[in-house]
Amino acid sequence: MEATVPAKILYPPPSAYRPFETAATDTLPYLRELRALLTAENADGYIFQAFPYAYEHANRYLEMASGIMGRLFPRPEFVSDGEGGIDIEWINGQKKVTLSCRRNDTQRDYIYWQENADYDARDFSPLRLIERLRWLNRA
Repeated sequence: MEATVPAKILYPPPSAYRPFETAATDTLPYLRELRALLTAENADGYIFQAFPYAYEHANRYLEMASGIMGRLFPRPEFVSDGEGGIDIEWINGQKKVTLSCRRNDTQRDYIYWQENADYDARDFSPLRLIERLRWLNRA
């Protein structure tokens, strides 16, 4: 039987979302690295600087997942997608999970995972992110 996460944790009310301007109050230590993408330099036609939309989604997803997983939450790496979005990556041995936060609402955020030659991708959902990160943590 699959464990479920209460809906109020997966989908907090809009009043629970912080506005973009409060990003300086981030409490998770690695969020400083995420915030740095907001001021990255663009070069050679690539947009390395994250759009606020992508940043807010990435920040919200990370805070939600780390709040649910606690100490089992793996440390992420942050990469610009070159189009104003943010890819959040976790690697454990031969397993990899990537959460792709797109630059605006015309594109869907998605989760990609891979183990050796097997891979798949699906639209983002909070439950799917938690499931994939738990999968990643399993030896």
